[in-house]
Amino acid sequence: MARIRSTRQGTAGRTRSLVVGLAAFGVPAGVYWSNSLAGIAFLVAELGLAVVVVLTALFGTTTSSERAFRLLRWLANRTEPAAPEFAAVYRDKPRNGGPPA
Repeated sequence: MARIRSTRQGTAGRTRSLVVGLAAFGVPAGVYWSNSLAGIAFLVAELGLAVVVVLTALFGTTTSSERAFRLLRWLANRTEPAAPEFAAVYRDKPRNGGPPA
């Protein structure tokens, strides 16, 4: 007997994208509707934050860049890439130079 696959598979990703999109465009539009000067200020702040995240991902330190790319992957609902094979060596290495616990 054939298994019936749910058509609702993957709707969580679409829902998150929809919520992020509505938050990105709907909130500034609502603020602009109530007070145009505050709406413009909010939009400039939001665009500034987006630029900072992208510039950090591209030109930041290694740690900051990894965190910015993780944030962007989380917003796009993409999975984490597989860790490299040598990551286990550095994870198990003690940080203070002493023997491993």
